[in-house]
Amino acid sequence: LDDRQTFTYYRQPVLESLQPSYGHTQGNQAVRIRGFGFGYSWSETTLCRFGNRTPSVARWVSSREIICDSPTIDPMVDPSRQATVRVAMNGLDFTTDAHSPVFTYREHPSAVSIHPSIVSADGGTAVTIEGKNIENALRCRFGSLGEPVPVLSATKNEAICKAPAILLTSP
Repeated sequence: LDDRQTFTYYRQPVLESLQPSYGHTQGNQAVRIRGFGFGYSWSETTLCRFGNRTPSVARWVSSREIICDSPTIDPMVDPSRQATVRVAMNGLDFTTDAHSPVFTYREHPSAVSIHPSIVSADGGTAVTIEGKNIENALRCRFGSLGEPVPVLSATKNEAICKAPAILLTSP
């Protein structure tokens, strides 16, 4: 190398956690990867890899955090629904699996029925939602009004949430 070219060494980053650590099989979930050693600026060579899927370019937040989008998986091809997340700062040398966090894929929940379907505007009524993959739901949204509310309990095909109060306007 002559004086005009540079060669740089770096320490492999350490991945500590994922937020969230799970997402839908359809992918495209923004996942915050926290740890240290992510450098001091964005680089198109910083890549994320979920399992053996094609790597994608990371979005740099800080030397302690980057964001990557989860790829789509086919649960029939990958029944474990888990992917070790690895990072390559130079686009080639990915972190090792030994201490890498795991991202878990879940099916998207869908509601089939709601009981009761009429509740008081004062809120507080426990509402049972039945459907598929309900155990993956974390929140319930009642129409387009207000914020989602947390799931109180859930099984594979049922979740219970308390309906929030809403402000009704008189005609």
